[in-house]
Amino acid sequence: LARAARCAHVMAPSPPAPPRLVLGNTAKRFDAKRHSWTFYVRGSTQQYVKEVIVYLHPTFREPVRKLEGPPFELKSRGWGTFELDVTIRWKGGGELKTVWDLQFDAPDASGELEIPSAVLAAAEAPVPVDVDEVVPS
Repeated sequence: LARAARCAHVMAPSPPAPPRLVLGNTAKRFDAKRHSWTFYVRGSTQQYVKEVIVYLHPTFREPVRKLEGPPFELKSRGWGTFELDVTIRWKGGGELKTVWDLQFDAPDASGELEIPSAVLAAAEAPVPVDVDEVVPS
């Protein structure tokens, strides 16, 4: 007797999720008036991010901080929340300016930021090789 062939459903693999960055901050109470907090940029930083510039409230000593990493993290203490102006400089050139609202009401607050397609394309571009400088083995 011939058996009927079974049709198997083959699911095509999902395309990989586009690389993203995660901006956020952790916070915990330090004393009756202040919190210890850490602002961070995580995710696909190794391949794409050169440095992160964080502009703190002007009442901070040294309100402009350059984070060279990874990890791209800034630790501090304070009594109130405020808006951080953030500049992300890409390894392939260019920058992206964004804002993060510092938050103390959760132990870890974060949001995702899509890496611009031009930055992704620049990172995938082949590195030119000067054939005059290649030494045969």
